[in-house]
Amino acid sequence: MTAAAPSLDWARDRVAEVFADTVVGEFLTPPQGSDRLADAPTWLVTTEYRTVAADLAALLGGDTTKPMPATNDHITVATKTTEALVVLDRPETLTCALVQRTATHNLVPSISVRFRLAHAVQLGAFRFHSASWDLAETITDIQQHLAQNDGPSLCKLSLQSVRFTARNGSEMAFSKPSLAVLHPYVQ
Repeated sequence: MTAAAPSLDWARDRVAEVFADTVVGEFLTPPQGSDRLADAPTWLVTTEYRTVAADLAALLGGDTTKPMPATNDHITVATKTTEALVVLDRPETLTCALVQRTATHNLVPSISVRFRLAHAVQLGAFRFHSASWDLAETITDIQQHLAQNDGPSLCKLSLQSVRFTARNGSEMAFSKPSLAVLHPYVQ
């Protein structure tokens, strides 16, 4: 009598659970002076995984581009969205510290956010790094909201285009990131 082959469902579930926490990509703001700042800035997302890039393009709109020099030859997805619904598991997935810039010796914020996409948590974790003073000023409030939710929270990560005229009369533009806690996340 031969024994029945064991079900591999538990193995697939375990693999999905392990990779759900693996960092598979990074959200980037468009570089200053980029054509992507012309109207509303949209997210750039880099990943080394072709399947993740394809899923991101389908989920967030946009297309994949050739690797960018500053992204270690990762695939870049030029999305069509200014905001993404993300899941932050706990307050510690959001950090902020002041670091000293080497060239100027000025202190600047160093913000790091680790999250999963709300509509595709199975893809894995993503990162976003920023030096935005506006975002840094909100970190404590965001962490308190995350702690109050006592578990994963649904949040909105967004970009806003800021335009101004410099003292010398030249027009300037940059992308300002923001993060808002919406409510506890229920899958």
